[in-house]
Amino acid sequence: MNAKIIVTIVAALTFGVGPAADATDWADFSQSNTFVTVTSENPRDATVLRTVTVVCPVKGYLIAQAESVFNLTQSSFFSGRGSFQHSLTLDSVAPIAWDPEHEHLISRYDPDGVMFIPASIQRIVSCTAGQSVTVNYVASRIVAGFTQALQPKLSVDFFDKRI
Repeated sequence: MNAKIIVTIVAALTFGVGPAADATDWADFSQSNTFVTVTSENPRDATVLRTVTVVCPVKGYLIAQAESVFNLTQSSFFSGRGSFQHSLTLDSVAPIAWDPEHEHLISRYDPDGVMFIPASIQRIVSCTAGQSVTVNYVASRIVAGFTQALQPKLSVDFFDKRI
């Protein structure tokens, strides 16, 4: 047997021959190197931190992942407390509302009143060939005097098979 064939067989047995990513698998993203001030106190009209619009090339799945560090300062009314919510929504018509089925409410108490809270969220949806999907990473402050998202990031991955 040819040495090249033997090396190929050994490599396949050692590292596995599982399904490789297809040419239709891809990713898109939106990220910021700056701060985004969360001005909304109304989750039905949330502050949009990042947006990605994709078109599914074939029937498949989108995995959206978002993250940021949120900076909250205490409100004068609720001393030491800070709360916000963030969500991944598929809305594309303003006002962009949070999705109550895909959101996180984060609350914290800090007597010093300044909080830096890392937060991430993920959402998986199916899509059909040619379907355009807009994914928004949104946030609204609930109990906070001032809220910023520090360098928010949103990535959307497409796979034509369940992984």
